[in-house]
Amino acid sequence: MTAIDSSNVILNGFTPFEAYSWLYHVDGGDWNLYGDSNPILKGHSTKSQHEIDGNLDKFPLTNPVAWTKSYTGSSGKKARVFFTTLGHPYDFKLP
Repeated sequence: MTAIDSSNVILNGFTPFEAYSWLYHVDGGDWNLYGDSNPILKGHSTKSQHEIDGNLDKFPLTNPVAWTKSYTGSSGKKARVFFTTLGHPYDFKLP
């Protein structure tokens, strides 16, 4: 995983690392996250069936794996949220 927005406070102390799980494709792979989403980490697949099948237009090898976004609940109060597609049990073996 590598940083997209290294100025984001969430990534303080972050260093690139390798995750041993699969890479989830986001919105068909075109990085079109909705609203005010701000990708902060990206992952790159080293082995992909989509690459073998020639589907990289729809499923590119690089996808966002973490982003921030705002959310307004029923109270009308705006909140900041964080999302990541990381979370495979092998990901948690990394310090």
